Amino acid sequence: MTDLVDLIVPVYKNIEITRQCLETLVRHLDEIAECKPRVIAINDSPGDPVGDLLQDMHRAGHIDVLIENAQNQGFVHSVNKGLAMARKRGAAAILVNSDTITFAGTLREMLDVARIDPMIGFINPRTNNASIATFPQVDTQGCSVDECFAKWASVKDYLPRFSFAPTAVGYYMYIRPEVVQAFGYLDTKFGVGYEEENDLVMRANKVGYRAVFANHAYAYHAGSASFLLTDIDLHQHKNANLALMTQQHPEFLPLVRQYEASAHYRAERLLAHLVPDAGGRVVLGLNLMTMGRHFNGTNEIVVRLLQAIEAINDPRFDVVLVMGEAEAAFFGFDTLSNVRISECFPKNCALAVHPCQPFDLDYINILDMAAPINIYIMHDAIALDCGYIGHNQNLQRLWGVVMSWANGAYFISDVAERSFANRFRISPNLLGYTQMYPVEPACYGARAAQDEVGDHVYVAGNHFLHKDAGRTATVLLEAFPDFDVWVMDRPGVPHPRIRYLTAGEVDEDEMAAALSRSQAIVLPSYYEGFGLTLMHALALGKPVVARDIAATREILARFDDVSGVYLFRNDEEMAEAVRAARKIGSSRVVVRNGGDWRSWAAGLLDFFASTMNPQHAYTQLTGRLEHLDFVRSRQIVENMPQWQGDDSRLPAWDEDYAHLRMRNDMHYDEVVNVTDEEFLYFIYNLLLKRNPDPSGFRAHLGALRGGAPRVKILRSFLRSQEYGDRGYKVVVRGMVKPTLVEHILQ
Repeated sequence: MTDLVDLIVPVYKNIEITRQCLETLVRHLDEIAECKPRVIAINDSPGDPVGDLLQDMHRAGHIDVLIENAQNQGFVHSVNKGLAMARKRGAAAILVNSDTITFAGTLREMLDVARIDPMIGFINPRTNNASIATFPQVDTQGCSVDECFAKWASVKDYLPRFSFAPTAVGYYMYIRPEVVQAFGYLDTKFGVGYEEENDLVMRANKVGYRAVFANHAYAYHAGSASFLLTDIDLHQHKNANLALMTQQHPEFLPLVRQYEASAHYRAERLLAHLVPDAGGRVVLGLNLMTMGRHFNGTNEIVVRLLQAIEAINDPRFDVVLVMGEAEAAFFGFDTLSNVRISECFPKNCALAVHPCQPFDLDYINILDMAAPINIYIMHDAIALDCGYIGHNQNLQRLWGVVMSWANGAYFISDVAERSFANRFRISPNLLGYTQMYPVEPACYGARAAQDEVGDHVYVAGNHFLHKDAGRTATVLLEAFPDFDVWVMDRPGVPHPRIRYLTAGEVDEDEMAAALSRSQAIVLPSYYEGFGLTLMHALALGKPVVARDIAATREILARFDDVSGVYLFRNDEEMAEAVRAARKIGSSRVVVRNGGDWRSWAAGLLDFFASTMNPQHAYTQLTGRLEHLDFVRSRQIVENMPQWQGDDSRLPAWDEDYAHLRMRNDMHYDEVVNVTDEEFLYFIYNLLLKRNPDPSGFRAHLGALRGGAPRVKILRSFLRSQEYGDRGYKVVVRGMVKPTLVEHILQ
């Protein structure tokens, strides 16, 4: 059976706004013709010119029922007259404020959503200006009606068809016929308006009726246009009605706070970052905070990526490099014209990219809170596979978060992709992209020019044991008395024929000399995701001696012809290979389509764009927020063995402080006489609504014990992106510094 529908439009002055409201409403009534829609207008401004407009529209048949109040009675009394008519007719009601504009599909979609679940009692479409019904939550000041609609249309498909909410907003509100029958009048104690619809929702909710947002329906709302024409003290009136509301329904504010802290609502706030700017671009943030002022493989790839991004100047992205100014200058990024440098993620960041797999929960937190789309570049799983490297970092869980809840993961080779696929359950909603770096040797020729051959063999590696660099150097010294060995490793036992180069400390000139002047380049590593040093050696035409591993074979398979590259499986084969390599003195490969950095970067940018996929983004985002909330709340307890002494009682504080998550105010006296640990637990739970994460807890505790005042720590929390993205305000009273009070109360 199809429900009848009455559309109730209370009117107070504002003739032009009312004209737009009724004309757009009537224009789209055919969408719900089977519901026999009836437009009921209540004129609450006798003597105003808007009355003539209503009379004309009534005579033209656009208004079915016109009620004219003899004197101004206010919003609540006017709406109740319409609800009485809907109740008598057995119809559903849609309250339509006269400062709203209806779009195509608004009415149809609301009624279709109402049929999904019999306990959906109230429905709002999305809008530009109606508290929690607003989506996207972006600045629309100065925007036209069509511009506001376009912002919503650009991101609406990221949301599910409907979402449950703690209440509905009266600007454009569907009320189920059963609710109209049982609870259908607004409480006149709320006077001219404000909170009356919340009261109705809460009364109906006590028997199970729920409010939802129809996310794929939209109505423009000017907002308080009629109230601004009255003589009432609006601020005082709203506060009085809120006090009445919380007295009658003490569950109301806790439910709203729970909603605002929910993964769904926080996801909505982040999804607003996907609204493109006037030029159609969204912000792509590259997290380069771990990029120190030294050269290594990861940094080299980032440099080449940004050089290519500069040349491409992709019109889809506003590229922001999140890093320090000194580091940006070290790599020459400050000279690039098509990227921006920032020490923190912009507040409207749409995509946050981490240039390697994360080794600390902090970097997952940073991306999680910065942007709705999180992407990681996954190099290899060596730190997980070699237990001594990552045993204290819980990489199985950290990378499991990436494989389960990130939006995208770029794998640098087939070998790298297989290694992660074999070790993790990869979510079907995670978009993966596998593309090797270019294998055209000329792409790697800029790092070092060919030089006069010296009297050394270069052993690539670093201090990690899987690189096998130091041991290999010793084997070569024993097997060959006629050359020196330069090795990338920590300094070991001094030897007249060995030269140690320390990763992260060697300068570019010395690195160039180590490669270009060598007689041969030895790659003894047991495990690689991609062989950058192999490509540098081939670019220089150097003979290569490499352990026979999957990553090396994957590169060599891309060549049509190879000479001067020798693979080994043990020390004896390595020694033979070194002899052959020194004898041949050079390497040569033939490749027909090795690619270049620009085409590689263009493919990566296309992949980044593909992760903004409405089918996957919302699921990944809400799942990630919920999962990381749990991980962050438990991390401090799981890491407690590292804390000693009076910190040992920290695990017992979890539930002691949970009640703070329901509060939105504090007095500074509450944290004056507590320990530093108790202070941190207090503000984490009050301001961020969660328990501390271990790295953040350690950092703040260290600052406090180093003499940082608690006011400074409190200020850092209030200015943090996580607090700002939560969408609520916590009022702090009793502070000594007025400037801080002003900041908090903004």
